Amino acid sequence: QIVAETKKALTAAGVNIAALDGAGDMQRKKALARSDTTLLAKNLHYDTTEAELEGLFGKYGALARIVLPPTKALALVEYQLATNAKVAFKSLAYKRFHHIPLYLEFAPADVLSGAVVQVKESRQVAPGKAVGGLGAANAADLKAGNAFPALEEEDAEAQALTVFVKNLAFRTDGKGLEQHFKRALEAARGPVGVAPIQVRNASVSHRQGPKGEKLSNGYGFVEFGDHGSARRAVELLQGSSLDGH
Repeated sequence: QIVAETKKALTAAGVNIAALDGAGDMQRKKALARSDTTLLAKNLHYDTTEAELEGLFGKYGALARIVLPPTKALALVEYQLATNAKVAFKSLAYKRFHHIPLYLEFAPADVLSGAVVQVKESRQVAPGKAVGGLGAANAADLKAGNAFPALEEEDAEAQALTVFVKNLAFRTDGKGLEQHFKRALEAARGPVGVAPIQVRNASVSHRQGPKGEKLSNGYGFVEFGDHGSARRAVELLQGSSLDGH
């Protein structure tokens, strides 16, 4: 039901569902042509609003369109300039939003049509109008050719220290995921004098079910204390099993 409702809302907002489905097909994903102006945002909290997305993504440039279906399963954020989309991706990927990491990728090239039917939780921004945190100053920067807002060091750092984990069992929670990494990494700990691998915390993405219950999306994120720990964790745990998956 959630999938059907999401597709209905996206279709009404001018989204090419076939192209969007292709982004989730692992066999087609590598060869899929990607948009350079539109970001696909996943792992959204079910309380997310369009205004919040405008404030979050609008800091990095003028937005052309935001599509957020009522199910909040995902969102599409289109920028007027490709350079701004690139900066937003680098700055916001895996950043915590509503206390959970934000998962971003560039959307399929033909995912959005030229026209948009106005529906609840979707919006097309008038050409030349900037939205979000920088407001009018943002538009002035664009006219001046300053398409790259300053990046915060902590944003880049957070992106580098977070590992995306998919194919999780629906019963796996954040605590179980964290313990899985800690146990495996502790067992592989090097000799005395070698810095231990630091696992800060882990979280599993959830969505709201039809009866208001919390349901797992089957993927999560693990945050590490340093770059070396993140790389070592991927090497050790790639393809490992947790809760039968």
